[in-house]
Amino acid sequence: MRARILLVAAAAVAVSSCGDDGPDGTTAAQLDAAAPLVSAVLGQAPPTVPPTTALPTTVADDASGDAAGEEPVDEPQAFAPNGEAVEVRALDNTFRPETVQIEAGTEVLWINGGRNEHNVIPVNEDETWGVDLEGFQPGDEYRFVFDTPGTYRYYCTIHATKDVGMIGAVEIVAPAS
Repeated sequence: MRARILLVAAAAVAVSSCGDDGPDGTTAAQLDAAAPLVSAVLGQAPPTVPPTTALPTTVADDASGDAAGEEPVDEPQAFAPNGEAVEVRALDNTFRPETVQIEAGTEVLWINGGRNEHNVIPVNEDETWGVDLEGFQPGDEYRFVFDTPGTYRYYCTIHATKDVGMIGAVEIVAPAS
């Protein structure tokens, strides 16, 4: 019995070391090749693998390239600077206020009012705003105008993780019409 287990394990290793063509790393050809060995060891008929079918492709219904039946996704509207500003202080291990809600186009002014160095780093690594340690020593300021509605979370990498510690958020709403 132990020899059978070893042979089945060896067959599984041989099959799994072949290429990654399918979603689980095996192809029908690999399973077909291993089937006689598995059936000989187990004394059973080999398992069958159903043929795969190709997924339907999406067809564009017009020159815009939109998929048939799908609505185009609206890009968020950006707003021009409005001359307004709100202040956030980086103190020793906290941002005050921690969350601000402002209209799009408003400038946020972060001031390092503490005794320690800090930074202001977006949680979303794809965002390009924020200031590193070198530019945000005690007494330094950093300004940024948020022009697109949404919630922009940030943190100080020295005194927090992305979710706990010295964290903050800027909630941007569309200007009143």
